[in-house]
Order: sequence, then structure tokens, then C-alpha cells
Amino acid sequence: MESLDGINYGIVDWSTFAYRYFSHWADKTADGDKNFSNCLSKDPEYIAENLYDEIINNIKLLKKDGYNIDPCVICFDSTGSEARKAMFSDYKANRKPLFNEEMDKLKIEVFHHLKELAKKYLYSEEWIYLEAAGYEADDLIYVCVKDLIKAGNKIILSNDRDLYQLIDPHTSMLVQSKGEIKEINFNNFSETSGVQGCPPYKTPNDFLMGKILQGDSSDNISGYEKIGKKKAFTLVNRYKTFKNIIKNKVVDSDFVCNGVEQAAEKIRKAGSEIFIRNTKLIDIGYVAKNKNLVELLIEQFNSQIQRLPS
Repeated sequence: MESLDGINYGIVDWSTFAYRYFSHWADKTADGDKNFSNCLSKDPEYIAENLYDEIINNIKLLKKDGYNIDPCVICFDSTGSEARKAMFSDYKANRKPLFNEEMDKLKIEVFHHLKELAKKYLYSEEWIYLEAAGYEADDLIYVCVKDLIKAGNKIILSNDRDLYQLIDPHTSMLVQSKGEIKEINFNNFSETSGVQGCPPYKTPNDFLMGKILQGDSSDNISGYEKIGKKKAFTLVNRYKTFKNIIKNKVVDSDFVCNGVEQAAEKIRKAGSEIFIRNTKLIDIGYVAKNKNLVELLIEQFNSQIQRLPS
């Protein structure tokens, strides 16, 4: 495939920006109206046009802040998650709606128009967009990091912690929260990747293992019984590998918390079935390492890369 040596790419998780900006718009427009009647009176195309301008301007401001993220590769979620639902039919089932039923319908319409606007106008920004039916933006971002962009550094723009697992010596992540920007990279991962109630993991692989042990309630993926953030963190640092947990081989006894030994024993009794299933659902590479997906995205990427400035 063709490549642009020395160019640093921004890789944008479009759904993160769409959800964030739609939620901000809804909160601001509702102005205390629990039924969102003010929001529902607006035309979805008009809302999408305004949100599109805000999203693109926000991305451009990051460049002004010193982040080399041009050109950008915009990765879209496709409808559904067929690749994972084929493995686990209850994947993302029973998700709580963000708003009431009418507002959720409006959100779907706005997101549709947002995507169409992006496809129409991103050419003028000299940016690239990628989409694949049945796959999520996470999968496309994985292919960008591992297969499409070989030269230069990659900066992922997203607030989705699942993408921490993709951070490597040439891939970092920008997280925006409450007007602040945090860059999480391979060198500072052990200082910056923590969340409320849990300190940062040492490495992206450690983070992934912890996520597999505790599951992901937002995606309806259950983990081992009564293992939350703190116990998962302690188990990962205490045993280092799942095999060591099964064999009861402690590597670092300095990591302790209430009930950690009982948690490890429950894992041994439950066996590896949950770990294997959750690895398939949570490790992005398991689904994204798909020959057809990679070939499709390479074709999309190469068809658009020709118009970028040399």
C-alpha cells in the first residue's frame, strides 16, 4: 500500500465527539426542561450542521495547541455490532437510554445527518474517513494503528478508555474532559491512565487484562463475580498473567486489597471460560484482525490518500 513517510496522523473516534457535542447541546438547549421540548422543536439537520462545525473546529484547535494531528483519519461506527453479536448475542443489550425516547430518536437522526455532512465536507479538509458495515470505530482505529499507518506517530482522539489498549511507543491518545486535554502515551501511561477509584495500570496490556477480568457493564459483558476496578487492578499487578492466577503463582506480593485472595480463588473455581469469552469481546484486535476488514479499509484509505498534499 502507499504511505506518506514522516506524516503524523490524528485518528478520530467520531462517535465520541458526536455523543459529547450532542449531549452538551441537549443540556444547554433543554435549560432545565426535563421533557426536552425545547430540543425537540429543532430541526435535526440544523442541529447536525451546528454540531459538525463545533466538532471540526475543536479538532483544528488541538493543532493550534501544538498537537500534530493533520491529516486526520475519521473513523465512523457502523449501524449495529454484528461482528461481536455473532459471538455474544447480548452484546450491548439493555443499555440505558441517554435521554427520553423522543430525544433518543432525535439523536439518531442528528447522528445520521452528522455522518453525511462529514462524508460530504471532509474532502475539503483534506482528511480521510473510514467506515465498514458491522464494525465499530474501535475496530477501524485498530486497523489504522496496526495496518494502515506505518510511518510517523499516531494520536487517537477519543474519550473511550477501551482504546487505551492500543497505546504503544508510536501511538498516543488525547482525552478531553471539562475543557482540559490530557495526553496519554506509552511513556506516561503508568501516571496518567487511572480513573476515579483506580490507580493507573503500568502498561496498556495490564489495562486490557484488568478490563477482561472485571468485564464491561456498559456493553453488557459480565466479568468474574465481585471483581471491580480495585480487585482487577490488584490481581493484574499481583499475578501479572491469567495463567499465574490459575496456578496461584504470586509474582508481586506487595499488591494487596481486601478480598483479593478470595477473588483469585473464585477465578480458579470458575475457570477460563469467562476470560476467553471476554478476551474475544474486549480485546479489539480479536475482531479487527479480519482480512476482509483490513483489505476494505486499505482500499478506502488508498483511494483518498492521493488527494493529500505531498
